[in-house]
Formats: sequence, structure tokens, C-alpha cells
Amino acid sequence: MNTRAMVASLLLALTACRMDARQQAAQMDTSTVRHMDAQQVVVESDPSAARAFARAFYDWYVPKVLSGPPSLDLALRERPNLFSDSLRRALAVDSLARSRAVGEIDGIDWDPYLNSQDPCERYEVGSVSRVDDSTDAVEVFAVCGGMRRTPPAVIAIVRTHGEERHFVDFRTPGDSLGLIDHIWLLHPRKGSKQ
Repeated sequence: MNTRAMVASLLLALTACRMDARQQAAQMDTSTVRHMDAQQVVVESDPSAARAFARAFYDWYVPKVLSGPPSLDLALRERPNLFSDSLRRALAVDSLARSRAVGEIDGIDWDPYLNSQDPCERYEVGSVSRVDDSTDAVEVFAVCGGMRRTPPAVIAIVRTHGEERHFVDFRTPGDSLGLIDHIWLLHPRKGSKQ
């Protein structure tokens, strides 16, 4: 086979790979394609999917919290895959420190997903803001006595990776630090943000 024929065959193969990647991307219903080449499809976050992800979590979590004894570890224990590796690691360090504490609380003493020690009867997911190409900030509002409180109780940070979504942090409006930062401030020698 001569060089010209080899180059033509190679170009045809690359074109077929590109077309296949484009066809796969077109079939993705929860995300939009931002960039593609013959070997990689990078997917952009979808605010409606981030909202649905957060809503599903709060629809599951709030009734559990309201019906049983308070447990900061409930979500980590029952749904660990909802959290990024770095958030799961920080929550595990905090949980271990609290379980070993004698006399005083050694760790967070509020529900970080609700930003409360006394949860309201309901939480509503509000607007979603784009943080970057793969991350969205989802506002979560407390509803107490039938009244929606403002500002949001917490802002859930959701990252999209392919078809998967994870909580990567929880932030309180007006606080420059997120949950992970607070945990590492409480336990500086027990872990690392990396």
C-alpha cells in the first residue's frame, strides 16, 4: 500500500471515529457536548439535572432526619456515592473524631446539608448557578411553618462527570468557607484537603 492510500485510510478511520463520538454525544439527554475529538467527549453540566439531583437528595434526606434521632452521618453512611471523594474523606475524618470525643464535641455540630441544628419541616431546591463547565451551585431554602426563608439555608455544589453527579461541597451564604474547609480547620492534623 502506498503512502497516499495509507493516509486516506487513516483519515477515513478518524472521520468514522469522530462521527461515532458525535452520534453518542447526540444521544446524551441530560448534558450538552462542549468539545469532542476522536478519543474524548467532554460533557458540560446541565443545571436542570443538577437541580433534580439535589431535589432527589433532599426529598430522601429531610424525612429521614425529621423521623429519627439526629445523625450527621446518615447520608454518608446510607448514600456515600452521592459525595465526591474529597468530601466523603473530610466527612469521614469528622465522623471519626466526633465518635472518639469524650466530654465535648470534636467536629461539626450542625447538619451541614441543612445548615441547621433544628431542621425545618421542608427544604426546597431553588435556582442553579453555573460555577464552571462541570459544576453548579444549587440554592436550598428552608421552609418553616409554611414560610420559605431567605436567603437560602445552604448552597449545594454539584459536579457533573459524564452521566454521574456528586456533591463536592456545601456552602452557607455569606461564609467564604465551604464545609470541607470548616472540617479541615477543625481537624488540621487528621487529613488534608488534597
